[in-house]
Amino acid sequence: MLAIRPTLEDYIMTMPRRTQILYPKDLGRILLRGDLRPGARVMESGVGSGAATLVLLRAVGPEGLVVSYERRPEFAELARENVRRFFGTDPPNWRLEVRDVYRGIDERELDLLLLDVPEPEQAIAGAETAVRPGGLLLVWLPTTNQLHKFVSSISGRPGWGPIEVEELLLRPWHATPESVRPDHRMVAHTGFLIRLRRLAAGVVVEADVEAEGGADDDAGAGADEETDARER
Repeated sequence: MLAIRPTLEDYIMTMPRRTQILYPKDLGRILLRGDLRPGARVMESGVGSGAATLVLLRAVGPEGLVVSYERRPEFAELARENVRRFFGTDPPNWRLEVRDVYRGIDERELDLLLLDVPEPEQAIAGAETAVRPGGLLLVWLPTTNQLHKFVSSISGRPGWGPIEVEELLLRPWHATPESVRPDHRMVAHTGFLIRLRRLAAGVVVEADVEAEGGADDDAGAGADEETDARER
């Protein structure tokens, strides 16, 4: 038997849960897209079993702050137990509140607001006073109809930057000295990650949804494929 200390990823994938969690492939992307760093002020809503909470707490460090809103008390309690079990105590830089984000947000000057709720468009008004200019809003949604509804609600709304939507697909590989090939199973669709930047009051940007990399990235593979097609 080989006994090793579990990583945060190991813990997240095996901890008790009563809800669907954000998977490691998506949590890693949230760290980068959310510009998470030590000392950041972050709020999340839709805590579930606490997977994102654990990642956010580790990223902001003891000088940062994570505030979590969870509407259902039983989910909040489970998240608290999972966080306490991993860190050994209640982190002093974490505040968990049982409340509905649709009814407003008390926090101010947030660097990042992460919404993992069914109807994030209902929280837009609260987000406008909570996120500082230059801060970020990340929204996680599992279905296309939810994505369309949210984008339609916030497109062209003053004070929000370009809408960027992406989806991550993870394909593990089987690698041995005798055989190197893709695994027979992959972690495909889990959800859509939407990012917006909070702009100065009254600033309006075009409502076109931007894909990661942007349409103007002439150095990317897309431009090479278009060139090949024209040559053919």
